[in-house]
Amino acid sequence: MSKTEVAVDTAQVKRLLSALGGKETKQAAIGTLRKSAKILQDETERQFKSKVNIDGVRVAYKSKSGKEKKKWKRVATVKINNKELSAKVHIMSDYRAKWFELGTRKRVTKGHKVTGYYTLRPGGGARRYKSRTGKGGNRGRIKAWHLFQKAQQLTERLIFDNMEKEMSKQIQRIAKKNGRA
Repeated sequence: MSKTEVAVDTAQVKRLLSALGGKETKQAAIGTLRKSAKILQDETERQFKSKVNIDGVRVAYKSKSGKEKKKWKRVATVKINNKELSAKVHIMSDYRAKWFELGTRKRVTKGHKVTGYYTLRPGGGARRYKSRTGKGGNRGRIKAWHLFQKAQQLTERLIFDNMEKEMSKQIQRIAKKNGRA
């Protein structure tokens, strides 16, 4: 997602914002960013759960009652930069997610067991090549599904609409806490 500005032009929000201090304003902005980025994170998780079915995506754990349950690993992660007041949602918390997002090229092995080495020039002195037994094997490719990109397109408008509502909620919450509302 590109950097964009969200203009909140509600008179009440402006009045409350001017009443708050710098630290409190920053807290409101960080809370807003986190909740809005969570929308994209949840949609990305939903996209991956509907398409990707590989081992290791679910992790076993024991509940308090002692039953073993399976829980989905996080695919998308939200990172908030407090200094720049920016949020980033990325899918690299599970390294395999990149393969399903971007796809892979066709993968082929060169052969089986290495049995020795040889050179193309008599007497050596040149590059050494590996001598293998067996033929190479085709290991396939993964087609690009662009799940993260689809999640971005589905939630972009929703995120920016939510930012305006969430910012006013955060400001009102902080103002009530400090007795300024």
